[in-house]
Amino acid sequence: MSPDAEQTSSITAETKQGILVVALRGNLDSSNRINAFREKIDQALDKGIRKFIINLSGTVWVNMNSIAIHCLIAEFNDVQKVNGEMVFCYPQDKFGSLLTATRINGLCFLFC
Repeated sequence: MSPDAEQTSSITAETKQGILVVALRGNLDSSNRINAFREKIDQALDKGIRKFIINLSGTVWVNMNSIAIHCLIAEFNDVQKVNGEMVFCYPQDKFGSLLTATRINGLCFLFC
């Protein structure tokens, strides 16, 4: 990964009306960023938050075997275990195709 890609990747989270909105930007194939994403979701679950919106508008292509896909599925499952809801929105074309190919879009709502 280029240094520029590393610098422009980020994960931000904000709680609005009891919903955690997480915005993912850049390359997600880094264990540091994926761990940060998981921590944000897990901390919110510990605080009793059960609704999540994952904004994928700033993400770039991730391959099908990527740690990012496995992490999204794992966190989605963790949220469902506590009767929570997680929706994904605004995936970029290639990333949206990957979500469809892995059938994540069949597990949850996907807003484009």
